[in-house]
Amino acid sequence: MSAIKRFLELDRQTQKTVSIVGDSMIDEYYFINANRISPEFPIPVFVSKDTKPDIIRPGGAANVWCQFSNFNVQATLYTYCDHISAFHRACNGLPPNLRKHTEYVPALPIKQRLYYEDHALCRWDIEPEKYQRHDYERLLAYLDSEAADIVILSDYDKGFFDCDLQPWITGSRFRPTIVDPKKGPVRKWKGCTIFKPNAKEALELTGSTDTITQLAKLQRETEAEFVVITDGGNEVYGIDASGNGFEYIPRQVVKANSVVGAGDCFVAMLALAYSHGMSIEDCVE
Repeated sequence: MSAIKRFLELDRQTQKTVSIVGDSMIDEYYFINANRISPEFPIPVFVSKDTKPDIIRPGGAANVWCQFSNFNVQATLYTYCDHISAFHRACNGLPPNLRKHTEYVPALPIKQRLYYEDHALCRWDIEPEKYQRHDYERLLAYLDSEAADIVILSDYDKGFFDCDLQPWITGSRFRPTIVDPKKGPVRKWKGCTIFKPNAKEALELTGSTDTITQLAKLQRETEAEFVVITDGGNEVYGIDASGNGFEYIPRQVVKANSVVGAGDCFVAMLALAYSHGMSIEDCVE
């Protein structure tokens, strides 16, 4: 049986509980006309009927959470949320197997993407200051009260993890934790089960362009059971705590029309497969 068929059969047979912790944001999509050039400056003129986004979606850690909507999973998001408006509109209509525990902050980061037909024209990021006040204890209490099978720590460097991370990584129940990192220092994630940067992040975190060196250094500093590095749609590299390496090469490389949220999708399915006891190689596939 192929890895994907086994994964789907395991998902059908057994419901898993997954906790997603980290930086949430809002993704807004605007579909506009851009067939004119400004007479004032040599720049395109974007034309729309109004200033309302055509699509609003949960982003960041909330996007990881949303990936479980069509699987046999009880997924709970632990995050910060803006005032009821935008975030709750973005979550409108999500199925009941997705739950959330939130603490309020004045505003969330917003990524505004402008498209003309299928072409992405620009992205405007609205970045409030990093969260200055956190009620970590309340969210940690929620997390400890729910016996999740696996925990995903989704870091977008927006301020959620500017704290002592050991309670999030180990917790009182010592559940497997998967870290999707954005920034260092790497040692702050020490003790996680799986450490999963992409190729760009691995370069920034290690200062090395050599994949073998990256894997060894990241494993040594995190003491993770596995380090997994994704390289777009090309390959996935990994190493275990004993220094054994592995890689996955797709049988066919397909150029994606959009890579928005690709890392979120990958870490969600990696976590779900791992929670079902699949080997790390099959999880990656």
